Amino acid sequence: MSRHYRFWGWVLATLAGCGGGGSGGGNAGIAEPATHLSTQSPAITPATADLQGIWESSSAGVKTSAVVLPNGQTWLAQRRVNGDIDLVIAELEASGEGYSSAFIGSGKRYRLGSTVVGAVDLNAGKTAAANLSMTWTTTGVTEIVEMGYQNRYNAAATLADHAGDWIGKPGPGALNWHVTATGLLSGSSSTGCTYAGQIKLRAEAKAVVDVSLAEQCAGKSTQLSGIALLSADHRSATLAMTTVDGLTAWLLAISH
Repeated sequence: MSRHYRFWGWVLATLAGCGGGGSGGGNAGIAEPATHLSTQSPAITPATADLQGIWESSSAGVKTSAVVLPNGQTWLAQRRVNGDIDLVIAELEASGEGYSSAFIGSGKRYRLGSTVVGAVDLNAGKTAAANLSMTWTTTGVTEIVEMGYQNRYNAAATLADHAGDWIGKPGPGALNWHVTATGLLSGSSSTGCTYAGQIKLRAEAKAVVDVSLAEQCAGKSTQLSGIALLSADHRSATLAMTTVDGLTAWLLAISH
């Protein structure tokens, strides 16, 4: 591939009492230890698992969809009014002890269909309305988006849901994959590429699954890994993946 990033269709898959009892017949002359109650609440370290979910928003023609995993890994796709699509991949972590439930992270932003890539700084936190607010800065530009939680994240995926024949439209060619009941993936494209991979369930048993993929094209091998998310009716899926070196990102829509 001459381009750094491949875009195979667009689907923003919906891709967020104290104290104790009295003493009973204690020994005379032995004082009970004093109990001291602190008036200071203990510090709280917010957990990235608090942000996990599928999150979405649509405002002024800009559609944003994010998946946050329990470990803080974040996959965010945004489609702009002019048709440009950005994929942000970052790792979030708690910014420190406190009650603000603030998270910070860093990663990369890919402009799909081009060679544009840049480092990104990310800030995230829950709003009073329990929405997810994210702010990211790249190349001196700061953007803010507030997204609502999508309940279908709680529906645990199964490998059987992913089994079957899948097709995609990778630009000028066509893609044909088959996924077995155990999650093994194989297939080819009309441009002569072949594929082998694996879909695996995640430990949190939610709607998102892990996916790994090997592409063989004209003697060149490309290894990718990322996540996959089925549509609500299970008729389509979105895969977001990167290469190990982070130079290539895919956002792939398939259906069956």
